[in-house]
Order: sequence, then structure tokens, then C-alpha cells
Amino acid sequence: MYGTCGGGVQAPFGSVLALYGWAADNWNRLDGILIYRTGKGIGGLTGPELVNVTYAHLTDGRDLKQVAEFDMQLAPPEKKTEMIDKQNMEAMRQLQAMMPPPGRPGV
Repeated sequence: MYGTCGGGVQAPFGSVLALYGWAADNWNRLDGILIYRTGKGIGGLTGPELVNVTYAHLTDGRDLKQVAEFDMQLAPPEKKTEMIDKQNMEAMRQLQAMMPPPGRPGV
């Protein structure tokens, strides 16, 4: 389910709650990392900022494929279906690009 989150941005609340939960369970670690990197702790962050910092921390050092897999874990069921459909369409586009033109035998 989606809803408005700061500035009219639509946020998947299940994903937001998962990130908030991780931040709550790892508050001291996340706070320490932020203090170490910026000199400021997470106590002054807004809710969306805390979610963004948590997401950035959890995806730090991951490659694009790993970030996509993490996003899939966070996504609500209807969004997962949409993401899988998009991945499948891209794979089909790539396969079609490799095929010889019609009427021309393959090599």
C-alpha cells in the first residue's frame, strides 16, 4: 500500500516500516556510524531522512544487482510483481536485439 510521505512522495509503507524496524533494532550502531561520518547523530533526523540513511547504510557497498535484490525484499507483493514484469520485459528486449532480422538465417 502506498501513501503520502513528505512533499507528496509516494512511499511503500511496508518497506518504510521494515527500514524503521531495522533502525530501531540497530539504533546505536547507525547513530555511531552517522556521528563518525558526519559529526551529527540520527536524533535530529526527520522520519524520511532516517529511512533514507538506513537504506543508504544497508545498500552501501552493494552492486546494482544486489541493490535490486534488496529492493525486491522490501517491496510489497503488488510492487514485486511489477518489478518482475519489468525485469522480464527487459530480458525479452535484450533477446530480441540479439536475433537476426526476419528472413535472414541465423549465424
